[in-house]
Amino acid sequence: MLIAGIRGVGKSALANSIAGREIQDSKADFGTVTKKAAKIKSNLNDKSLIYFDTPGMSKDMEEKVVKEYNKCLVKAAPGLHAILIVQKATTFTDDNHHFLKTFTKRFGENSWKFVLFVFTHVDELDEDLKVQLENGDTRLHEWLKKCDGRYVGINNMIHGHKNQQQILRLLSAVDSLVKKNNEEIYTNEEFQKIYEAMKKAAQSRNVTVQYVREHYADNIIQEVGKAILSELFHTLF
Repeated sequence: MLIAGIRGVGKSALANSIAGREIQDSKADFGTVTKKAAKIKSNLNDKSLIYFDTPGMSKDMEEKVVKEYNKCLVKAAPGLHAILIVQKATTFTDDNHHFLKTFTKRFGENSWKFVLFVFTHVDELDEDLKVQLENGDTRLHEWLKKCDGRYVGINNMIHGHKNQQQILRLLSAVDSLVKKNNEEIYTNEEFQKIYEAMKKAAQSRNVTVQYVREHYADNIIQEVGKAILSELFHTLF
């Protein structure tokens, strides 16, 4: 799973909630807290999870942030079972709208088959999340239609058993999404090029693809071509 969205919406707090422990720094801040993309492995009720927490996407993304996304692509290749787009339940801004437009432009309409909206800050709502969305920004209504109305609400401020219950609901929604797609993964030309480069590197080094993925991420970025990977995220914004 890939956790994506603009900065400040609670992506790292969601990553921590899924893991059930503090993995990523998620302090409330006006800037981007997460500077590095993180591959996180977690187990919940005998379910093995691999997901990626990413720095907040913005129009002024620094080069080092782009590099972190490149590493994330290498470690996720050849693709993803689900894309969790994190959005504050309390507001929908022009920045949110711009992110979703550019996300679609870069990843394609087909990517929406794999999208699940995760609405954070539900604890700050004065009404039920469903009512909030029904009365909310009409632009968000259109984006929700693209993913067949798939969404869950998350309160990143709760812990323990209550948190486990809400994460199980989230994972149930992900399971339903995966089953609906017949366990197909989201992939694209960039992912395929990266994966082919990893297979060649594994063959030449007489190691597994997984070993290459874990130990030679920087080499693969160079082998595939920085231009391809940089274009992937520079054209987003």
